[in-house]
Amino acid sequence: MSISTIVRTLPCDLRSMPWGFDPDWPVHFRPAPIGAAQRAAFKGATMAEHWDIAIIGGGTAGLPAAIAAARGGARVVLIEAAEELGGTLHLTGGSIAGGGTKAQQAKGITDSAEQHYRDCLSIGGGSAQDDVLQLWTRNAGATIDWLYAEGVPFGEQMPTFSAAHEAYDAPRTFTPPRGGKDLVDTLVPKVLELVAQGRIDLRLATRMTALETNAAGAVVGVEVRGADGSQTTLEADNVVLACGGYGANAALWERLHPGTPYRTYAWATCRGDGHIAAEAAGAVLAHAQNFLPTYGASEDIDAPGTFWIHSMVAPSMRAPWEINVNMKAVRFMREDLPSPDGRERALRAQPGQTFWTIYDAAIRAEAPPLFRWEPEKVARAFAQSHDFVEAASISELAGKCGLDAATLKATIAAYNEGQQSGQDAFGREHMPCPVAQAPFYAVRHVSTSVVTWGGITVDGELRVIDAQGAPIPGLYAAGEVLGMGVFGAVFLGGSTMSSALTFGKLLGERLSAAAATSYTHIAAQSPA
Repeated sequence: MSISTIVRTLPCDLRSMPWGFDPDWPVHFRPAPIGAAQRAAFKGATMAEHWDIAIIGGGTAGLPAAIAAARGGARVVLIEAAEELGGTLHLTGGSIAGGGTKAQQAKGITDSAEQHYRDCLSIGGGSAQDDVLQLWTRNAGATIDWLYAEGVPFGEQMPTFSAAHEAYDAPRTFTPPRGGKDLVDTLVPKVLELVAQGRIDLRLATRMTALETNAAGAVVGVEVRGADGSQTTLEADNVVLACGGYGANAALWERLHPGTPYRTYAWATCRGDGHIAAEAAGAVLAHAQNFLPTYGASEDIDAPGTFWIHSMVAPSMRAPWEINVNMKAVRFMREDLPSPDGRERALRAQPGQTFWTIYDAAIRAEAPPLFRWEPEKVARAFAQSHDFVEAASISELAGKCGLDAATLKATIAAYNEGQQSGQDAFGREHMPCPVAQAPFYAVRHVSTSVVTWGGITVDGELRVIDAQGAPIPGLYAAGEVLGMGVFGAVFLGGSTMSSALTFGKLLGERLSAAAATSYTHIAAQSPA
């Protein structure tokens, strides 16, 4: 007899009962003593295929969830679709924000969780889901302290102010030297140690295909498919969805962001599996309307179809010498606009979320390098790609870029006039050179998305909720599967990584504490 079969035969759903209800974290319950008949029934179940916690995804949220849960004594199964652990940590720059940390205190930096929260409200204009924002900011500092204790090599220069997004009012951003790779190298060995000790059951190359629910609608396990195509049902008291976003799922992207260009920088297994399975179990997807693009990406000529920041068009990287025009051949913002949020919103409003960066021979010779690539790769790009254009005249340049020649000429002439007078129409301040000396150059830049914004709706305890706002028993979510739009219509620096790590750790700790008093856990630990 399986555990889910037993649960279905009980007169009510165990997880819906208010045993010892804890208002600070509703999952904590204290059941009455188990009777002999119940103990015998549970001991007869297939315990080898039943866990206290099933964690779906072994990345930014799943790794700390698994570590904390296993250390807390829970029986944990960790499901990872890829053949290796780490997920998006392999790609990310690794910035993690949190206030009131020990590292800040050691440097005499005045900050707190409350200041972090207030700062986020100010930057986001109050557009975040407040209970989730509070849960993150209240606990982010402790998560950073934990990462230090686990051995993440942040370095003496941390924390810093981050220039990638709107600045916080205190230095509270922590970035390891090798970004997410340092987190992989720190956390993955700890998971593997727990696997070797028999405290985590690790299933690599295993993809969740659905959530298993009982007659009351509670989640009681997951259906998974192995690399060989075999289907298995894994039963668990609680399921944590930590399987990332949907950057690798074009169909789900189009559904949630109709008409928005599909250009992402995502881990291959970020296919929206959690979104799809949770929705089928009654969850609601939200926050996609808060989408903001990442500014200034270009296609990698050595990896067609991938878009990342290969040139330094953001003024925080390099003061601009060039001008930017949209597909109507007109400028749409001051190129040295200091606000990252302002640049992102300006790009979002452009046709195709595309612009051409235009410059001339003098700028090419005198300006600091525009590209992060080696000169050899830049030369290949201009020789091979239609996104890298060289022309003997403005008219020829316009033709190659698909722009109206007369409009582009007028745009450049107006900029040159402002450059000479020192009075730019957009208020640009850094204008060292006109665009006047042939040959002329243009590089196409576009929006991309390094995170996905739509996600599974949760409450302030990370319980997945249904259309009526009621928690779906047994189902939790953490990380990018929540959608970064949960923090509002703005990029909050270091929020993606920090919240995923924080929420994963919290769920691991709290669900393992609850597991210690669950019927199935006690039965599994008790003698026959």
